[in-house]
Amino acid sequence: MRSLVVRATLVASLALWGCPANEPGIPLEEEFGDELPIELLSSVNVADPRAEEQLVSGFHGLEQRAWRWTQQEFIVLLQPPPAVAGRGYSLDARLTIPEVAVERLGPISVSAEVAGIDLEPEVFSEPAENVLYTREIPADAIAGGEPVEVTFRLDKAIAAGEIDSRELGVVALSFALR
Repeated sequence: MRSLVVRATLVASLALWGCPANEPGIPLEEEFGDELPIELLSSVNVADPRAEEQLVSGFHGLEQRAWRWTQQEFIVLLQPPPAVAGRGYSLDARLTIPEVAVERLGPISVSAEVAGIDLEPEVFSEPAENVLYTREIPADAIAGGEPVEVTFRLDKAIAAGEIDSRELGVVALSFALR
């Protein structure tokens, strides 16, 4: 009985999310495979398990249940919030610039690209915790409310094998499209 209630709740939830209706007689597992559809978020914390699918590439594993090292290039997928007429979007990336990175590399430049638009880089010359890289994006750059990939690039990173077996860039905490 409990599995019937869980299944009914899941089917109702999928219908409310706007997912395709489940055909009678076709189990959800056959329709969607092993993974049920996820709701993409406009704001993701790298420690949130729901965000895992939106961390497309360039992220290392979760550390201390709170943050992730990045590589020199890293990509996050964000769902734009509903558009407000005449207003653009704001991209926010909350990062930590580790002391070891600045000591070994010097100033680190962070830049991003959204929908083919290169956003102005920002140079971090000093180690800093919980800094915000924020850039404005024109409203017409993100069309139709479709999810967008945001590609972040650092001008340099610590090479794999130098202090760790992984390439190390900066520490990522969260990303948002507002």
